[in-house]
Amino acid sequence: MDNQRKNYQARPLELRIAYQKLDTFLSDYRKKISKGWTFIETKQNCVDLGTEFIFRLCLPGIPVPLKIKGEVALLQKYDPPGIGIRLSHFNEQSRRMLESLVEKLNASRSSPGKKLFALKQQRR
Repeated sequence: MDNQRKNYQARPLELRIAYQKLDTFLSDYRKKISKGWTFIETKQNCVDLGTEFIFRLCLPGIPVPLKIKGEVALLQKYDPPGIGIRLSHFNEQSRRMLESLVEKLNASRSSPGKKLFALKQQRR
């Protein structure tokens, strides 16, 4: 029984996060993900420190979800209650790949008018 329980506990928790708006993802990326962490508000903490997570981020216009691994590094009871997750996949190569994707997403959501305005501002 103990071996079965250990095997069960060793499996990472998977969480699918579907962003409806690209701006919401980009905001989360700038505030948290780019710094290697995220926070999930919960009513009660039902995981332990060290619990592994796999996030599958579904983004508008991206056909395949992004897969990000993490580990619970903080259990917070108040203001607001939740869990802090350190993103463990962040080596330099994966960070550069994600940054490149974010740059492309930023560029794709910019309208031609915004780009023209930005070019005019640079020339001044």
